[in-house]
Amino acid sequence: MLRFGQFLKAAGTYGGGSVLLAILLFGISIGEHIKDKNVSVGWLEWVALVFFCFGAYKAWDNTDKKLRDANTLLDETKPRIEGKIWLGYLDAGKLHEGQKWDDVATGCTITLYIDATNLNNQEAWFRAAPELKITMAGREYEGVWKKICSQLLSVNDPALTGDKMIRDFFDQRYLDSGFSMVKGRPAVGWLMFYVEAFDKNMAFGRSEILCNVIVALKDTLSVTHPLDAELQLKVNLICPTKDLLPKQQQ
Repeated sequence: MLRFGQFLKAAGTYGGGSVLLAILLFGISIGEHIKDKNVSVGWLEWVALVFFCFGAYKAWDNTDKKLRDANTLLDETKPRIEGKIWLGYLDAGKLHEGQKWDDVATGCTITLYIDATNLNNQEAWFRAAPELKITMAGREYEGVWKKICSQLLSVNDPALTGDKMIRDFFDQRYLDSGFSMVKGRPAVGWLMFYVEAFDKNMAFGRSEILCNVIVALKDTLSVTHPLDAELQLKVNLICPTKDLLPKQQQ
């Protein structure tokens, strides 16, 4: 009953006296019924209902605006990472582990080039590994993040110009306490994932594989920042840097 009274008070306050008018009109209509006067009061009841609904709407609208303003303020106190996945490579039957780029019986390695920027004032910190979900040929796979060792791998892709060495996205500002992103400072680099469930025979004889990619970056405030793209992954173009350097020097 107390809550209902608060509702009537709010509806009357923000409805500009509409609740009082509604009660008055209802009272008039009831009185006329009691006195058994042959007066049509249906219109009074409709007017009362309209004014009461208007008051209730104004009360809800005021509360809703306050809630939206509070949510906007809360969102601004959290990091907001936006970016793009520019290109990617799929290497069937390869696994990057430690200092080695080895052949494996099953699975594939997905290597993606991304950029990302923190758009809010709150600094973003990352300690958890990023996550990958990728859909190929109608099937969804999950990838396990692999740290890319500095200067070990490069892209043997004639379509790329300049430095083809693969540098881990997190190497730019990786501190003992985590990877940090401040507002407005873009971060670029490569992310590598191993997809164990992938049948490497799917890549046999193919130079590209169409896929949908979602990369989830998770900060220490438990906020997930997704990056997604539809890509044509080029097949089997990652190689040890030492194998590519002689070709670059010719």
